[in-house]
Amino acid sequence: MRVKFYLANKETVTTSLSKATYDFIYSHWKAGLDVKLGERTIKHDEVSDIQVLDEE
Repeated sequence: MRVKFYLANKETVTTSLSKATYDFIYSHWKAGLDVKLGERTIKHDEVSDIQVLDEE
C-alpha cells in the first residue's frame, strides 16, 4: 500500500508498506508510542498525520 506521512516539520514522505507494517506503525503512532524500524526510530511527535493513498 502507498502511504503518506505528514511530518511535524511540514515535510511529507510517501512510501510503500505492507498492510502488516502499516498496521504496526499506525497503531503505535495512534497510541502515542515511538516505532523502531531497523536502525531508525519514528518518534511519535515527528509525525502529525498518516494518510493511505492506495491500499494495493
